[in-house]
Amino acid sequence: MKLKAQDFKIQGHAELVGTIVVLTDEGEPLGIEHAGNYSRNAGDELIKKMAGAGVLVDATKILLQQLLGELRSAADAAGESTEAESDVKHSLPIIGISNRFMREISAEAWQVIESSNQPPRLFQRGHLLVDMSRDDKGQPEIRTLDRAAFLGILDRRADFMSETKDGPKPARPPKDVVADMMSAKDIPLPILSGIVEAPVFDASGRLSTDTGYQPETHLFLDLPEGQTLPAISEIPTLAEIDKARTIILCDLLGDFSFVGDADRAHAVGALLLPFVRPMINGFTPMHLVESPTPGSAKGLLVTVVSIPSIGRGPSVMTEGGSEEEWRKRITAKLLLAPQFILIDNIRFGLDSAALSAALTSEIWEDRVLGYSRIAAIPVHCTWLATANNPSLSLEVARRTVPIRLDTGVEKPWELKGFRHPDLRNWAKEHQVDLQWATLTLIQAWIAQGMPKSKRILGSYERWSEVIGGILEVAGISGFLGNLDRVYAAANKETANWSEFFEIWWQEFQDRPVGVDLLFGLAKQHRQLLHIWGARTEHGARTRFGTAMAKMRDRVVGKYRSEGAQEDSHTKSQRYRLVLRNLAEPFQPEIYLERLRKTGHATSRHSLLSSADPRELKDAS
Repeated sequence: MKLKAQDFKIQGHAELVGTIVVLTDEGEPLGIEHAGNYSRNAGDELIKKMAGAGVLVDATKILLQQLLGELRSAADAAGESTEAESDVKHSLPIIGISNRFMREISAEAWQVIESSNQPPRLFQRGHLLVDMSRDDKGQPEIRTLDRAAFLGILDRRADFMSETKDGPKPARPPKDVVADMMSAKDIPLPILSGIVEAPVFDASGRLSTDTGYQPETHLFLDLPEGQTLPAISEIPTLAEIDKARTIILCDLLGDFSFVGDADRAHAVGALLLPFVRPMINGFTPMHLVESPTPGSAKGLLVTVVSIPSIGRGPSVMTEGGSEEEWRKRITAKLLLAPQFILIDNIRFGLDSAALSAALTSEIWEDRVLGYSRIAAIPVHCTWLATANNPSLSLEVARRTVPIRLDTGVEKPWELKGFRHPDLRNWAKEHQVDLQWATLTLIQAWIAQGMPKSKRILGSYERWSEVIGGILEVAGISGFLGNLDRVYAAANKETANWSEFFEIWWQEFQDRPVGVDLLFGLAKQHRQLLHIWGARTEHGARTRFGTAMAKMRDRVVGKYRSEGAQEDSHTKSQRYRLVLRNLAEPFQPEIYLERLRKTGHATSRHSLLSSADPRELKDAS
């Protein structure tokens, strides 16, 4: 008699499951067989069947014990093989998720992320989780991780396992754990401010040239492969400074029709800024490239001042049609951390509270899709804009340095005879030379002790000190010498309000007046048409009310518009004019105390941010 095993497999904890068939000594079936789990009681059932057929029980037990021993040896061998395969398969850390607190799973997952994030590729930016990727052109970019993306990263960094009755089974990272990690108050990842594609100077004036993450600047330096930068002298000679200045002013910018030295200096300043941005603790103004006619090479200029630092043109956004659109577009751009943001081809009057806020913000706060909290995004870009004879509000104008181009011809696009007919490609081919020239001018300023410029733009003091100082050491004149021109354009708005304030004073003197009465007055005398014209009555009234709120505490000529107590019956906002004594100097602390008493200001900063910037020269 013989026993034969059929269809045996290992199940659960190496349990033997299959069928045993009883054969004659010649190998013929006796018609006795049993299927079951032979690690439990299937052997007993087989013995009962054989005893019922007259087969000796003791002999059956011996044969069965021998066969099961052989099967067990085979099972152990198979287990070792499975374990070896499992070691290969489970080379990632294993995180058990069954019968555990969420906080324990999250903590263990963070440990795995930290240990596997060398060199860093996962970062935090503005309390958001981000990683680095490349676009279809191979350019580096920052990707903000949503829950689906972060779940996928966790799944590839660790094997999450759950316990079942049949043993450990693979599982997906729990969604509540993913949400908990993404909303963590303290994210154990390096901070990433942005990606730079050229060497930059850190806050101390040290030049960073090592590819990879720079903990000192929180920047990731992504240098093109095979690019070799010529050595930068620690103390550049006069000959090196002259050569660097010639490369920038003549070779790169020599064919642009700048109206004056200040326009040229501001163009160089825009080129310099990305290389020294970590040295500027604060915000930077917008560089507005303007001209009286299309085709004056505004787009070419913003491209070639971007090429030395990033090798291509700036990231482009268009103007928003509403404050909500402006806010969304600014947030979308800042999330990508571009080194340049260009507001291209401004067609309408540039008057945006969101843009004005972004231009004076070190941190931009907004809600981001996929997160349940407000993101705080660092603002480290160089702001650029292009327009033909733009109209700027005073808010935007005082945050702007102008770069005006004027060829003096009707069709500037037909001009020929340029030093480099294809300047864009010339700049790309000579990017390393342009980098050397830029870094040399900066190093010359550092070698001289980083002298600060004495010409200061309000709210942009550190930017003025650094950029102006570099230009002065380089012998490039004109810095901040053309601001009156941009203010004069913005003062068209002020002139309109000045005329309206005169009519307002004649009609109501300093009595509190509601917005409805003021709107009727403006409509009767056809004032401020740019605010309420070409709109429905309701739309015009609403826009006028918004404009009045923005004018609160503004000084226009000899008047100051102030908020007054609400109308006790209609609960609507009221305003009144205050006639200023121009013979007396402006005393900010006295005015601040008056504002505090009326509940319209709580700090000196709120006063200085709302007052006329020309007054603040004395106030500060």
